[in-house]
Amino acid sequence: MKTLIFIMISLILITFTTACSHDVKRTEFPSQYNSDEMIESIEASFFKARGKQSDLLAAKEFNHALEHYREARKEYSSQNIDLKKLTTEAGLSHALFKRSIELADRRKQNYEFILSARMKAIDKDARFYNRTYQKLKAIDEDLINDTNGLTEPLDSEDYSKFQSKYQDLKVESIKIQELGMIHDLIDQARERDAEEKTPELLKKTIRLTKVSENLIDKNSSNASKYDEAVLKAAYSAALLTDVLDAIDSREGQLAESVGLELVQKNRALGKKDSDIETLKDFLAYTKNRLNTSRTDLNLVTEKLEDASRKLKKNQRLQDIAKTFEKSEAEIYQRDSDVIIRLKKIPFAVGQHKIPEKGKKVLEKVITVTEKVDPTKIIVLGHTDITGSKEYNKKLAKKRAVNVARYINSKKVDSEIETQAVGYERPLVANTDRESRALNRRVDIILAVN
Repeated sequence: MKTLIFIMISLILITFTTACSHDVKRTEFPSQYNSDEMIESIEASFFKARGKQSDLLAAKEFNHALEHYREARKEYSSQNIDLKKLTTEAGLSHALFKRSIELADRRKQNYEFILSARMKAIDKDARFYNRTYQKLKAIDEDLINDTNGLTEPLDSEDYSKFQSKYQDLKVESIKIQELGMIHDLIDQARERDAEEKTPELLKKTIRLTKVSENLIDKNSSNASKYDEAVLKAAYSAALLTDVLDAIDSREGQLAESVGLELVQKNRALGKKDSDIETLKDFLAYTKNRLNTSRTDLNLVTEKLEDASRKLKKNQRLQDIAKTFEKSEAEIYQRDSDVIIRLKKIPFAVGQHKIPEKGKKVLEKVITVTEKVDPTKIIVLGHTDITGSKEYNKKLAKKRAVNVARYINSKKVDSEIETQAVGYERPLVANTDRESRALNRRVDIILAVN
């Protein structure tokens, strides 16, 4: 859980003011507390404060708490810990988080519906995607400025405006969550000349994706209203990719209709899973196809108007990919984020300790961070399907936290955040021991400007 630390670093940079620490008496920890227990205590306070939305309702105090947390963490990671300094910084951080919670509880009543809309956006991973994360920070900053730090009420028009902004952010997050991979496959298909090779399949996939977007717009609070449409779009995107593969394997000398017939026959004959015909399986298939195709960094970008920008991104991905062996990681990109899917941190069943073999791969991750200098690092913890959902969420969090701690111990100067995915995004179906081992992993997202 010590990884929360990292969220702070960028938040500190958002809206920072000076002098607050002297107004708060630092927390005196029990004499028997060691350095680990002090850091864990701060992190527990951080989570509680963020759950209360203190980062918005008491931003000054919350950000000062993060500043002291950063100093405490820096001291904690040093080879020769100055316990007095650590105790001072940790005590100030803990006290300021507590103060931010008290202020948040006082101020929240004037912004009940705005806060509800904001939390719903956060629950839909608005902090997870770089695009929505930046928008969230911008809306927060506007709200803080317009209300003098949420100490003054809004008129009804401005109140509705901010509520709507957070609601729109929730919808945008859902679209990225549900359709992001489908949009990526469409973009890849266009780069492979799908307009000429598979025009009908491309049009159909775009149309189904647009239908999904419209349904999400109208039913963002009811996934059952758009799930089927998203699955159909995912199926169409997977089919589009397969037909392009079939055509390209014959050097483009294959009509779209013939390629489609060939793919459908191959699927009917292959039948890897008895349920392969279901849309849900095709969605999983689509995601797996995307994850593997992300490592293909030879797509032609000269045709695009923003060729220079994309070429620079592709070069960066190639450099990163060269750092790892294919068996160690898959590398791909979404927006400005670089995603490293680690495949060689062999966590034992039910365990969160990093195996020695996994540290070799993590050292390569650290090498990559030194090259690309990310503004933020997000560590996602995954599990196999052994145990309950709640158990696996906790286990996934512990795995992510341990990996984040390891990275942070190497003096990586980036904000680091951890998230628990659990068993909800398997790399492969949990059908046997080998597949379950693959799903016990972490993904690392680097937010790069």
